[in-house]
Amino acid sequence: MFSIAHMTLGCALIALVAMGNPALIPDAAAQTSIWVDHGLPDAVRAGESDLEPFFPDARYDPSIPSPQDALGFPMGARPVRHQEVMAYLETLADVSPHVRLIPYGKSHEGRILVVAVITSESNMARLEEIRKDLALLADPRESNPPPVNDLPLCVWAGCCVHGDETSSTDAALAIAYHLAACRDPEVAELRDNLLILLDPLQNPDGRERILAHWESLAGRIPDGDDQSLRHLGLWPGGRTNHYLFDLNRDWFLATQPETYAKLRLVTSWNPQLIIDAHEMNGQSTYLFSPPREPFNPLVTDQQQHWWRVFAAEQAAAFDRYGWEYYTREWHEEWFPGFASSWSGGIGAVGILYEQAGVEGTRTARYDGTVMVYRETVRRQITSFMSNFRTAARNREDLLRSYREERVRGISGAEGALLFVTHSQPAREDFLLRSLMAQEIEIYRSTRDLRISGLRSFWSDETAKESTVPEGTIFVPLRQPLRRLVETICAFDPQMEEEFLRTERRRLEKEHRSRLYEATGWSVSLSSGLPVYHSRHVPWEHLDPVEDPPIRDGQLVNPRATFGFLIDGTDDRCLRALAHLWQSGCTVHAGCKPFTVDGTPFARGTLLVRRVLQNGLKPLSARHRSADDPLAGILRRVAAETGVVITGVSTALSDSGPDLGGRQFRQLEKPRIGLLAGDGISFISYGGMAWLLDHETDLCFASLPASNVSRLDLNRYNVLILPDTWRRLNIYPSLLDAPGVRKLRAWVRSGGTLIAVGCGTAFVADSTSSLGSVRLRRQVLATLAEKTGRRSGEADGTESGITFRGDIREQDFRRDDLHWAKAPGPMDGLLEDGLAALRRPEPFWKWAVGKSAEELEEEDARMRLFQPRGSILKVDLDEEHWLAAGCGVFSGEGAGSWMPVQVYAEHALVASGPDDVVGAFASEDSLRLSGLLWPEARERWAHTAYLTRERVGRGQVILFVSTPCQRAAFKATERAFLNAVLLGPGLGTSREWPW
Repeated sequence: MFSIAHMTLGCALIALVAMGNPALIPDAAAQTSIWVDHGLPDAVRAGESDLEPFFPDARYDPSIPSPQDALGFPMGARPVRHQEVMAYLETLADVSPHVRLIPYGKSHEGRILVVAVITSESNMARLEEIRKDLALLADPRESNPPPVNDLPLCVWAGCCVHGDETSSTDAALAIAYHLAACRDPEVAELRDNLLILLDPLQNPDGRERILAHWESLAGRIPDGDDQSLRHLGLWPGGRTNHYLFDLNRDWFLATQPETYAKLRLVTSWNPQLIIDAHEMNGQSTYLFSPPREPFNPLVTDQQQHWWRVFAAEQAAAFDRYGWEYYTREWHEEWFPGFASSWSGGIGAVGILYEQAGVEGTRTARYDGTVMVYRETVRRQITSFMSNFRTAARNREDLLRSYREERVRGISGAEGALLFVTHSQPAREDFLLRSLMAQEIEIYRSTRDLRISGLRSFWSDETAKESTVPEGTIFVPLRQPLRRLVETICAFDPQMEEEFLRTERRRLEKEHRSRLYEATGWSVSLSSGLPVYHSRHVPWEHLDPVEDPPIRDGQLVNPRATFGFLIDGTDDRCLRALAHLWQSGCTVHAGCKPFTVDGTPFARGTLLVRRVLQNGLKPLSARHRSADDPLAGILRRVAAETGVVITGVSTALSDSGPDLGGRQFRQLEKPRIGLLAGDGISFISYGGMAWLLDHETDLCFASLPASNVSRLDLNRYNVLILPDTWRRLNIYPSLLDAPGVRKLRAWVRSGGTLIAVGCGTAFVADSTSSLGSVRLRRQVLATLAEKTGRRSGEADGTESGITFRGDIREQDFRRDDLHWAKAPGPMDGLLEDGLAALRRPEPFWKWAVGKSAEELEEEDARMRLFQPRGSILKVDLDEEHWLAAGCGVFSGEGAGSWMPVQVYAEHALVASGPDDVVGAFASEDSLRLSGLLWPEARERWAHTAYLTRERVGRGQVILFVSTPCQRAAFKATERAFLNAVLLGPGLGTSREWPW
C-alpha cells in the first residue's frame, strides 16, 4: 500500500500519523500548550476572562457531559482529532436518548466513518419505521405515501469533506451536545420536527494528515501569517483523502470508499435537506447559498425558491452579530458533482457554506482584524442552527416539495439508456458501481434483443432496428431519480445565453474566467462504452440489477502445451500482467490482432509461453496434471483479477501473426518513479497513484521533483511527470539544468519518460530538448515563414505539421436526453457574436501572408478561450500499441477514437518521426460536451493529444491533459497504463539479458 508519508518527504512523525498509528494520536489530557493555546483570544490565554458560550442562555441536562468535560479543552481551542470525535460521540450516544451512532464505512487508512442520528425520543423509538416511510415518500409509484404531517424532515449535515477545512467538525460536536442535552422548548421542537444525520468528519485521513503537519510546525506563539508554512502545511496538504482525491468532486462518480459508503447511507435515508460545510481563504468572510449562474439541469425553480428562504434567515442570524457574509459571487452551480449540487438530483435542497479558514489557530487579515479558530467554529454553529430552524418551520412544505420533485421523475422522458458492456467488464463495473451507489434503477437484458429506434450517442444516428447483445445495461429514464440520471449521463447540457455573453466579456476584458469547475462531466462519455437511447424498451426481457456482478475469472484449458492468452480488449488484462510479474512469469504482448483455435484476440493480448516460465519444458500429455505449477499461478491470477486466461497448444494462428513470431514482443517489468512534492498537482499525482497502486497493484517510488539532478535514475525504467498545481508550468524551476541533462541522458539510454499536462508543456518546450514534439505557439514563426513563401500551394504539410480536413461551422451537439436539436442559446450567441472568428479553411491557410508576430498575437488571444474541463474527441491510431483497448468500441467493430477531458492551454504539434497516437478531431466533430469557444476549436483541431517519440534507445510519451482524471475516464486511463506497463518492452531497446 502506498503511503502518504512517501509523498510528504517529511519527518517520521508525519509518516506514522498518516498511516494511522494510534500511538501518535495524543489523548486530550496529554495535549501540550502549543495546541491548547491556539485559537483563543489573548485575554483567555492569560486567564483574564471566561470563554463566551456558544449558546449563552441554554439550559442543559447535567447528566450529559459537554465536549469540554469529556475532552478536557473548550471547543475551538484547537481542532479535534478523529479519535476524539469518535470518543465523544460514543459517550453522547451512551448517555443521551436523542443520539444514535450509525457507522457506515471506513476510510482508506481504516478510520471509522459515522453519522450521529439526532432526533426526539419518540422519533428514535420508530427510527426504522421513519426510514421506510421516507423511502415510500421518495417513490411516487407507491400508491399510499405517508402523510407529511406525521413525518420528521430528514436533514443530512456533512462536515470536513476537505480535511484541511476543519472548523465544521468542531462545530458538529458542539451542535450534537446542544441538541442532545438542551432542555429548552425550542430545541425540543427541533428534535420533534427533524431527523438530523450529522456526519462530523467525512475525510478523516486528510484531516489527520494536515493536523500532523500543523502540529509539527507549530510554536508556542500562534502564527497569524497565512503565508507561513505553519498555515500552508507540507505537500500534499490535507484537502484530499489518502489517494489525494477531492471527495467533494466524487459525489456522482463514487470512486472512493468514503464517498461510496456515504452515498449508500444518504440514499437509504432520502433526506430532504443536505448541508455541506466548508472553509475558504482566510482573507475572505463567509459565503452561503444561493449560488450564481450558470445553473446545471438539476436546479429547478423550487430549488431556487428554497435557497432564498434559507438565505434570508441565515443572513438574519449573522446580522444579529454584525458578521460579514455574501452569496453568489464565485459560487456557481454548473458542475453537479458537489454535495450541494448533487442534492437536486434526489429532490433535496442543497446548501453550501464557506467559512474563512484560519488553519486551526488564527489569521491576521487585511482589514486589521485577527480571526481566531473559535470564531470560525461559532459561525459554522450559527449557520447550522439557522438552517435547522428554517427547516423545522417549513417541515411540511419541504416534504411536499421533495415529493413533487420525485413525482416529476416518473413523468416526461421515455425509454432508456443502453450501455453495451460485454467486451469491457471493468468499464461496466465502474458504471454500475457509480449508478448503484446513488440508488439509480438499472436493468440487464437476458438475451439478444431487436430494438427499434436505437439512437447512438456517439454518432447521433438512429437505426430503424438493431440487435443489442445479451447483458446490455438498461437505465430507464422514467424513474424517481430521472433528473439525476439525465444530468450525470447527459452528453451535452447547455449554458444560458446571458451567462455565455458575460463570460466572454470577462475573458476579453479581464482575461479571467468566471467558471469554477469542469464544464463537461458525463458518466456516459467518461465510461468509454457504446451508449444508445431508445423509446422502445422490451421490459419483459430485462431483469433488475441489484448487486454488482461477481467476476470470478477463469483458466480455460489449463493443460495447454504452448502457452496462455489474456485478451487485450479487457482493461483488467494489465492488472493481470502486474500479478504475473509478481509471480515471476515472463510475458509477451501481441502487437497485432489475431485468431487462434477459432477465437479472436485483440492487439495488446498477453501471451505466457510455457517454455519461458522458470525453465519449465513444454509438457507432454503424459506429464500434464492438476499440480502443474504454471497452471496454479494462472488460476490464482485469474481469480484475483477476474480475467479469462485461455490455454493454447499451438503457435499457429488461423489469421494474423503466429504466436512464435516477431509480432509478439517480450515485456519488461516497469520500475516506476513518479515525481512528487511542492508544485506538483496532488490531484494529478493522486489519480496516477490510485490507478497504479490501488487498481493495478503496481509498486512505484515517489520521487522529489526538485531533487532529480541528485537522484540515481538508473534504478527506474519509467519516469512520470505529473501536471503541476493550478496548471502553472513550474518544471523549469523544479528541474535545474543538471537535472534536465540527467533526464535527457536517462531517456537516451533506454528510459520511458511519460509526461502529463504541464509536464508535457515542459518536455515539448524547445528549451528542454527532450524531444521534437513542440508547443503549437512555438512553431508559428516556422509556419509564417513557410506559408509566406508558398502561399499559393494547397498542401498543408509544407509547414512540417500535419493537419487534416476542412473546418466547418460547429454543429453543436445538443443534450440527447432532452432531444433539443433545434438551435439553442449557445448556438445563437456564437452565430450572433462570433461568426467573424470562424474560418472555413484548414489551419495552415489562415496563416498565409501573416507575420510571426501577427500569428503569435492571435495565438495568445486564442489561449484565453482554452478548454475548461471540456470533453473532446481524440482520433486514435488504432494500430499503435499505446492505443490498444482504448477505443470506445474496443473489440469487435472497434472504433478508432476516445473521449478525453481537457483543461489546458498547451496545444501540441508533431511532425517527422514522432508517433501521434491520438490527435484531436476536426472542428466539426471535436467537441463532445462542455463549453468550447470557436477560438478553442480552431486552435485545438488536429493538434496532438497523445504522442510517442523514440529518443535514442528510449522514448518520450506525452499526454496533453491528465489521463487519470478523477478515476472516471476509462479510455485515457487505459492509454496511461499501456504507456507504463507495455512501454518499456514495446517502445524501447531491450538490454541483452546475459
